[in-house]
Order: sequence, then C-alpha cells, then structure tokens
Amino acid sequence: MTSRILLFAASLAIGTSWAAGPEEPLAKVNQALTQTRQDLTVARRDLENVHASLRGSKQQALDRLGKGETELATIESKQREAASGRQKDEESLAGLQVRTQNAKQLADFLAGIAREYRMAFETRIEAAEAARLTPELERIDALLEAKGKTPETLAALLDLSLGRAEQALGGSRFPGQALAVDGTQHTGQFVRFGPLAYFAAPVPGPAGPVTQRVGSRQPTVYGRLDPERQEAMRALVDTGNATVPVDVSLGLALQVEEAKETLTEHLRKGGLTMVPLLGLGGICLVLAIFKFLALLFVSGRHGGRGVAPVLAAIREGDEEKALALAGKLRTPLRSVIVQGIHHRDVEKAHLEEILYEQMLAQMPRMERFLTPLAVCASVAPLLGLLGTVTGMIHTFRLITVFGTGDASLLSAGISEALITTEVGLVIAIPALLCHAYLSRRVRGVLAATQEATVSFVNGLTLRSEPDDS
Repeated sequence: MTSRILLFAASLAIGTSWAAGPEEPLAKVNQALTQTRQDLTVARRDLENVHASLRGSKQQALDRLGKGETELATIESKQREAASGRQKDEESLAGLQVRTQNAKQLADFLAGIAREYRMAFETRIEAAEAARLTPELERIDALLEAKGKTPETLAALLDLSLGRAEQALGGSRFPGQALAVDGTQHTGQFVRFGPLAYFAAPVPGPAGPVTQRVGSRQPTVYGRLDPERQEAMRALVDTGNATVPVDVSLGLALQVEEAKETLTEHLRKGGLTMVPLLGLGGICLVLAIFKFLALLFVSGRHGGRGVAPVLAAIREGDEEKALALAGKLRTPLRSVIVQGIHHRDVEKAHLEEILYEQMLAQMPRMERFLTPLAVCASVAPLLGLLGTVTGMIHTFRLITVFGTGDASLLSAGISEALITTEVGLVIAIPALLCHAYLSRRVRGVLAATQEATVSFVNGLTLRSEPDDS
C-alpha cells in the first residue's frame, strides 16, 4: 500500500518537473519524495493514533460489552430465578387452592354427616327422653344452621351421644309424661337402662313398660300387665331395685300384642257389608246343620238289609207283618217298599214304574236345602269382594283428598277393605265343603235306595215264578 503511494507521488513530481523544464528533475523528485515521506510519516502517525484510539475505543467497547453481557447474564439469571419462583408460587397457590377445596369438601362432608347423625339420633331416642334432650338438640340445630360451626357441632353431638350411652349403661331416672291405654296423660318417673324403658305414675296411675305408638310422639304405657307386675314396675321406678319382665324384642312384641283385636272389633271394621255376609254365614250354618241331622235318619248303604225280612213275610203271605217290617225301614226306602208291598201283585214292568215314580217323589225331599246352601256358598265370596271394592274406592277417595303422606293410614284402609273378602272366603269354603259332603251323602242314599228297590223287585219276581208254574 505504501509503495503504491510513493510511486504515485514520484510520477506526479516527474510529470510536474517535465512540464516546467528538464532541469533539475531529480531534485524535485527527491523533494517530492521527501515531502511524500513526511506526509506519509504524518499519515502513519495519524493512522497509528487512529489505531490506538480505535484500540482504546474497542477495548472500552469490549469492556462495556463484557459488562453488558455480564449484566445480561445476571438479569437472565434473575429472570429465570423469578420465573422459577413464580412457578413455585403458582404451584403453591394451586396446591393451596386444592387443599382449600379439599378442606371445604371435607367440611361439607362432615356437616352432612353431622346433619344425618342428628336426624338419626332423634329417631333412636325413646319418646320418654325427647323432652329431656330437647334443649341440647335445639342447641345442636342452631349450630348446624350457622356456617363454619362444624367442629363445634360434631363435638356437641359426640358429647350428647357419649353422655346418653353412659346413662344407658348405668341406668337413668328422670321425670316425664306418658299416655295410658285410654289416652289420658299422666306425669311420673321414667327408668331407662339400655334400650329398655319403664314408667310409673302415682297411684292410681299406670305403671309398666313404655312403647311407642304409630303416629304418636308421646310414649304409651303398656296396660295389659297383671297387678303384681305393675307393683314391681313401681318398685323399680321408686327404689331402682326390683325384678321386672324384660322385652327382648325391644317393644315389638308389646306393639303386636296391643295391635291384636277381638273378633267383634275385627268384624266391625268390615263396614255395612258385614251384615249380609254374617247373615249368609248364619244361613249356611243352619242349612248345613239341619241337612246333616236330617241325613242321620235316612237309610244308608246297608239299609237294604231290611228288605230280606219283608220279602220273607210276603212269601209267608203275612202282609201285615211285611208292612210292619217295612215301616221300620228309614226314609226314603220305607215309602218305596210300602208301595211295593201294596202293588206286589202287578206285573214286573208296572211295579218297576211305580217304584221308580215313588223314588222320584223322594228325590226333592232328599235334595232339599242343598241348592240354597250352594247359592249362599257362591254368593258369600262375591259379596265379600263387593265390600272390598267399595272399601278400596273409599280409601282411594281419601288418598285423593289427603294424599299419601302417611303410609300406615293407607295400609290400614286397605286391610279393613280386605276384611269382607276374608269373611266371605271363611263362609264360602266350609259351606262348599259341606255342600259337597251332603250332596255325596244324598247320592249315596239314593243309590242305596235304588239298589234295595231292585233287590225287592227281583225278590218278588222269584216268589211269583213258582206260583206261575
């Protein structure tokens, strides 16, 4: 680069010298070279200064760049740390939100358990304890209605349950009111140990085990105990020491016993339909008894044995003796044999017609009262079904008006409606069985009478054959 500048300066100086004249060309060239070298030196120095300045600026720029990179790295590191911290914070916040949600769900779950336990607790306590525990239960209800009181509510429920369990194990006595069997209310003392409860009111009030009637919120004293056991109950309530009966069914046996009703009460629930039903039952009973007694005095399977003496008397020609023997036979064979004796001399075909006519005359008498008995037996279940249908219509009419809030009332109405069907079947089944037995008995009597009649006709025929010969 420098040699090119020198050659350019020399050529310029030579050109200038030759233009002025040929003399002194070398001096001018040298002078130009010298000047060029000076200028070159100055330019080099300036260039070096520029280079030095550039190196200084470059170093400063590099230093500033290094500082900038360091600061940038520091900022990036801080940014990464901030991002990491923010991620951790977000994760912590998410975890806190999840734990908060879980805690809220747990609190709601515990609150639900508390409410369910509260409701179940009230159903487990006896009516005798309801008045004593009412203030504490009202306080628990207030805690349940307040928000954020789940721990206090659970603690109160647990304290109440543990206290009741301790009292149940050791026994407790407290005042209260109970209903007698007639519905009157009496004030007295309750004794409770375990699931059993007893009550005794001052004399002449009731004393006995306590039951809970359906639809009543007050306890009821079982009133079907003998006086000795009632005194034992009073001694238990007064002194806390007595020998008393224990109901292992926890009141269920007493409720079943109290639910029992007399036959009159049961029939009265059937309504007006029971009147014709009971009338039909009485008619069936009277007809069956009358017909059974009537059949005791008719000829049976062995009634034909009395025909042989009659035939023997006829063979002897003693008509009076034959009529006397025939008069001792039972109905309907007696009438048939008497007619046969009176017409013993007619032809066999004519005699058979006479005796058959006499048998036909006896059949209505033998079958009397069987048809009314069958009719009553057939009508009784239909009449019972009619009473059930009308009772069901009445029950569903009440459901339409009052709704189905109480299932026990609905079941009671249906059971009362079915009483008529029950009574109708109770009347019809024995009546049908009696009709079947009596009809079979009548058929047997008629068959035996027919057999004895044939035997009588054949005996007369055998008697007449030797006379004809």
